[in-house]
Amino acid sequence: MLDGSELDSSELGIPVDWSGLFRPDIHFRQAVMRSLFKILIPCLLLLCLCIGCKEDKVDKLSQLQKEANELMDQHQWRAALACYIKALSTKPDSAKLHYQIGMIDRRLGNMDLAIKHLEKAVTLSPDYTDALLELGYCYLATNRYKNAEVMARAILKADPENIQARLLIGDRRAFTGSYKQALSLIKTLLKRHPDNINLWLRRGDLNLVLDRRKEAEDAYRHCISIAPMRPIVWLSWASFCRIKGKLSEAENALRELQSWNRTI
Repeated sequence: MLDGSELDSSELGIPVDWSGLFRPDIHFRQAVMRSLFKILIPCLLLLCLCIGCKEDKVDKLSQLQKEANELMDQHQWRAALACYIKALSTKPDSAKLHYQIGMIDRRLGNMDLAIKHLEKAVTLSPDYTDALLELGYCYLATNRYKNAEVMARAILKADPENIQARLLIGDRRAFTGSYKQALSLIKTLLKRHPDNINLWLRRGDLNLVLDRRKEAEDAYRHCISIAPMRPIVWLSWASFCRIKGKLSEAENALRELQSWNRTI
C-alpha cells in the first residue's frame, strides 16, 4: 500500500498535492447542477402554470355564481340557468351547482332534468337536506309518491325534528287524496310550531279542499296577521277570496301584495 511518505516530492522532482484527491471535481458538480436546472426549471414553470389555471378556474366559477345569483334575484330564471350550467362545466362534481340547476329546472317545469340534477346532488352529498327536500317535491309532482317519502325519511334520519321533511310527508298524503290524514298531521305540527307560516298555509289549503271554508278563512287570516310581508300569504288570500266570489277583496289583496313588494 502506498502512503504519502513513499512518494516524497523531492524524490519525484514534482510537487504532490494530496488534498485534491479528497475534493469533488468542480466540473462534475457543474455538470450535475446544469442537469438539475434543465429538469427543475420546466417543472417549476409547469407548476406555476397549473396554479395559475386553477386560480383562473376559481375566479371564473365565482364570477359565474355571482352572476347567476343576481339573475335569480331578478327572476331571470333561464339566464341564471345558463350561468349555472357554465359553472358546472368548470366544477362538474359540485353538489351545490347540481342543486341550483335542479331547483331552476323544477321552477321552469323541466321535471326530468330537475330530477336528474337533484339525484346527482344527493349522490355527491347524501346529507344535502335542501337537495333531498327539492327532490322529494319533484317526485311528488311526477307521482312518485313512495320516492318522495323516502327523501323525507332520509332527512328525518339525520334530523328527526326537521319540519320541512314532516311537511313533505303531509303533502305526500294530500297528493294521494288522504286530506284528513294530512290535516291531522299539520295540526299536530302546529302544536309544536305555532308560528310556522307554511303550516298555517297548508292548514288553510287542506280545509279549503275539504270544503271547510270557515276554518280555511281563519287559517289564511292568521297567516296575514303573523307574516304580512310574505307574498304567498296575499296570493293565497286572493285565491281564497276569488273562490268565495269576493272579487273586490281579492283585488285588495293583490294591491296589498304590490305595496309590500315595493317596500321589500
